Amino acid sequence: MQESTKEQILNATLELIAEKGFPNLTIREIADRAGANVAAVNYHFGSKEGLLGAVLQQEVACKVTALKAIRESSDIPRVKLRRFLKEHAENMRRHPGLYQSLFSRVLANAELPEESQPYIAATIDFLREILKALAPRNTPKEKIDFAGTQMMGALNYALLMYRGLAKSGLFDLEDSEMLRRYLDQLQEATLRGLNE
Repeated sequence: MQESTKEQILNATLELIAEKGFPNLTIREIADRAGANVAAVNYHFGSKEGLLGAVLQQEVACKVTALKAIRESSDIPRVKLRRFLKEHAENMRRHPGLYQSLFSRVLANAELPEESQPYIAATIDFLREILKALAPRNTPKEKIDFAGTQMMGALNYALLMYRGLAKSGLFDLEDSEMLRRYLDQLQEATLRGLNE
């Protein structure tokens, strides 16, 4: 089935964000890559920011669906958490430019873009549920929330900075085995913290 012009524009935007980062893109480059004209980009998305919002909405919808599948699986909580971390990491590795653009917007505006809210809410609910199941009985909600936030902060930082970390000789998260070990250690450190 042939992609619609709108889908071609969204896919071209994702490709170009990976290559150049969102701030460096022009509507003309996106239109050229998509085989469309500038008027089509403006018609479907209104502006460059509107286009980024649509790309984020598309990615958020995919991530919410993946998270729902993990949550509803029959896996034990420890395996669900591991699957979530791996899925999140793989998605960030597939689209590093998109996440760098997203986090740049967060830093510039001191808040998460509206388009990311469904995934953030689903992630918070998921982590609360899973970490509560893995924590000792009567662990305060605040401690569970802190553990989830710290875990996601460490994961997002390492994945956003992976090229710099590799260049500095720390570790290379493009290496699948290294990523697996990092995720194992991150999960175990989080669970140890909940048990202290």
